[in-house]
Amino acid sequence: MKRDKNGIVTETINRNDLWLIQTPQVFRYEALKKSYLKAGSRKDFTDEAALVENAGYKVRIVNGNKENVKITSAEDFRFLKMLI
Repeated sequence: MKRDKNGIVTETINRNDLWLIQTPQVFRYEALKKSYLKAGSRKDFTDEAALVENAGYKVRIVNGNKENVKITSAEDFRFLKMLI
């Protein structure tokens, strides 16, 4: 994992505390509803977890499955076909 500026590596990031996050994500209805209300017209959240974090809630990590693939691109579809 690297951080860059103008295509030049500026930092190697320690991966020990990093997670790849999958969707769908699960939240209690009331927490999600309050989070959307607090966000108002903001649309800069990358996922529901960021939305809920913004509202002040703690988001827990739950182990997932790498084969739980969200199909959003042709590359994802090719990967799914390979799994099958």
